[in-house]
Amino acid sequence: MNKLYFLIFSLLFCTGILTGQVAINNTGALPNVSSQLDLAAIDKGLLIPRMSSLARNAISAPANGLFVYDTDTKSQWFYSTQFSRWLQIIDSVKDMWALNTDVVYNKSAATIGIGTTTPSSTLSLFNTTAPSLRFTNAATGNGSTNGTVMNYIIDELSIKNNETGNTNFITDAGIRMAINGASGHVSIGGEPPTSPLSFNRVVGEKINIGNVSATESFGIGVAPATLQIHSASSSGEIQFGIGKSGTGFTELLSIDVPFSNLKMTNKMTRQSATAIANILPVAYGRVNANGTIANSGTGNFSIIRSSGGVYQVRLADPQFESRHDLFTIIISPYNFVPTYNGANGSSGSRSTVYHNIDYSGSDIFVRMYEYVVLSAAVICSQCIGNLASTILNTYALSDSGFSFWVYKAE
Repeated sequence: MNKLYFLIFSLLFCTGILTGQVAINNTGALPNVSSQLDLAAIDKGLLIPRMSSLARNAISAPANGLFVYDTDTKSQWFYSTQFSRWLQIIDSVKDMWALNTDVVYNKSAATIGIGTTTPSSTLSLFNTTAPSLRFTNAATGNGSTNGTVMNYIIDELSIKNNETGNTNFITDAGIRMAINGASGHVSIGGEPPTSPLSFNRVVGEKINIGNVSATESFGIGVAPATLQIHSASSSGEIQFGIGKSGTGFTELLSIDVPFSNLKMTNKMTRQSATAIANILPVAYGRVNANGTIANSGTGNFSIIRSSGGVYQVRLADPQFESRHDLFTIIISPYNFVPTYNGANGSSGSRSTVYHNIDYSGSDIFVRMYEYVVLSAAVICSQCIGNLASTILNTYALSDSGFSFWVYKAE
């Protein structure tokens, strides 16, 4: 009978506790007025339900504020109906990452290391072989051969685009350089890369080399329908050749900047389907009437005036001496002053000069003639009647300046 009374008393007591505020402690203190359950202890704690992440996520229709301990993440979680998901309770000092809607960010101004415990910059990537960073999206896929990868191997930084599109380098003004992923072509200035190296269509300088100062700038540029190779220096040359610049360079063609002279170390030829012909002379120059050189031209000749109207042009060309048949010579008189004009009853013509040439060894003999008109009375004092009025036309040797060109046939 006593046992029955005790059971009834206990049920009544428990019913009163469960329907009101409850305090569990060793001191007999009443529960806090703001709490439904007030736990107090100095050597124990509250042990909430413990489960794996799988079990936590399997809870059907979790209540807002439902609280559990996840044995996989080693942390407390509570369910939020506001976000319709579980939220983790984290250490705000050790865990610097936070979520803002769909943005994850780091709340600390400290450095971040991936693969290293001693990052030396805001973000440091470390791997014992080749740390890499891959960029992909829905269009490229997320495989190991997709997207664009930036990595660092030994002492080389590499950027690899696994796609066929362009790798663009952009500033606030637009695309500055583009590399096509399929062809490897490079463009500078925003144009599509259509050749191994291309520039934009804007008129102006494209490549500037050695821009030390305004007077030591060399480069390549374009003007309307024109390619320009320029030098800002007022002296020196623009050279074309073979070999490496500096040491080992062999000049083949050069342009003298101050005087715009073209200089070649060999010959210039015109090549057609049937033959090759020189278009630059092997020798040229200008000679004064007195036999002095007016223009040294190629500088590989000397002049001797052997007598009036007779000049020897001596070439420093060994092949000319033995093969005259390979050479063509052009003579053009200039600055001619008639010797016989008005002398001894003669009349001359400034516009009529005759010349001929022949060869001997390394010499070209140039003979200059003046057209002379003489009456018979001048050459024959005994002539009478009709004979005295006879007119004689002839040519006489006469000094005259001339220019010459010597071409060699192949």
